[in-house]
Amino acid sequence: MNIRVPWITILFVFFFCLTGFAPDIKKQIKKDQIINIVLIISDDHGWRDSGCYGNEFTHTPSLDQLASEGIRFTHAFAGAMMCSPSRAVIATGLMPFRNGGHVFGGHVFPGTKTVAHYFNDMGYQTALIGKFSKHPHEAFPYEVIHSQWN
Repeated sequence: MNIRVPWITILFVFFFCLTGFAPDIKKQIKKDQIINIVLIISDDHGWRDSGCYGNEFTHTPSLDQLASEGIRFTHAFAGAMMCSPSRAVIATGLMPFRNGGHVFGGHVFPGTKTVAHYFNDMGYQTALIGKFSKHPHEAFPYEVIHSQWN
C-alpha cells in the first residue's frame, strides 16, 4: 500500500521532535506502539533512478518493494550541494549555516542534537551503517556505527 503523507505533516513531526518535546513522548509510547523506521540515503541517486518513481530502464525490485510497503517521499530537496552537509541537514533538521556542518566532512556545532538523540530518548535503537563523515561523534550517538570511512 502506497501511503502519501503531506510534506507539512512530516515537517511538523520533525519540528515537534526537535523542539524538546520528544523526551516527554517516551512516557506515553508503549513498546508495542513503536514502529520500525529505516531511512536509506544514497549518493548520486536521483529521484528518477528507481522503478518506484517511474524509471522503466533501471530495475530496482528491492527498493520498489520497500517503497510499496512503506512511505515514499515525493517532494524533497537537498539542503546542500555536497553529500556530507546534506546528511547533516537530514540528521539535525537545520540548514548547514545553522548546524555548523557546511563543509565536506566538517563538524556540527557543539551541543547540536540530531535525530539519533531524539530516537534514543524515545526508546529506539539507532544504527548507522555505511558512509559516515559527520563529527563530533557526541552529536551523532548511534548505538551501532559500522563504516569503513569512519
